[in-house]
Amino acid sequence: MKNTLKKQTVSVFKSKYYLLGEDKCGIKYWLCHPSRDNDWYCGFGYVHAFTNNNHPERSKDIISHEHIDGSFIGYFEDKYVQNIYDSPRLTKTTFSEKDGWMLSELFKQFYLLKDMAEYCHKKPVPGCNISTVKDIDFSKEVNGWYETINEVMLPRIFEKIINILSPNAEEHED
Repeated sequence: MKNTLKKQTVSVFKSKYYLLGEDKCGIKYWLCHPSRDNDWYCGFGYVHAFTNNNHPERSKDIISHEHIDGSFIGYFEDKYVQNIYDSPRLTKTTFSEKDGWMLSELFKQFYLLKDMAEYCHKKPVPGCNISTVKDIDFSKEVNGWYETINEVMLPRIFEKIINILSPNAEEHED
């Protein structure tokens, strides 16, 4: 069982951040609040560490910009980590193992839906560019999907993640 840190939020560089945990050197890792980067893309999953580790709001810069997938969930030393709670990067977390499973599932959903929104936004909807076979255009079938993903589905995922990581949040049952 990992040591648990107190849940915290902080505003840095006009963005809100949620503390995920810290590593063995005491560096704290903060998840950036979701952003609408343009009319069809939601930015999320960005994890930062700051020059002022103890008071990020006083930081002059970001010392680390990473992504949840690949830096906290994924392959580490020939072992695949599915639960962010089990990430070898985090020796302390702000969430339980149970909530780690929920977060991991929600992040997986986010990345799948983000990729689908990107795919559906392109006109004509392209193939996957893995062969020389002429693409099949699915533009008519997926028309408006990226809007549904970005305006309905992703906000629900963001809300659940933020609820888990926010102060005053309790361990979740589902």
